[in-house]
Amino acid sequence: MWTEWLKDEIQLIGDDESKVSEVLTLFERALGDYHYRKVYKIYLKLLIKFKIKAKTDVFEKALRIWGLDY
Repeated sequence: MWTEWLKDEIQLIGDDESKVSEVLTLFERALGDYHYRKVYKIYLKLLIKFKIKAKTDVFEKALRIWGLDY
């Protein structure tokens, strides 16, 4: 459910960086419930695409959760 919703929201962003913060909030909400690998993967790709500064923190968090098994 989360992955489909988030993918739809990302498509609505297009190249408009002003809408990215709303989608990032949705990712944080999704990952607050449970650490979904697929959601993290989509999240990290979005952070890379828009060159978000917090991406290092998210990568480190994913690494702490799954280690090298990611």
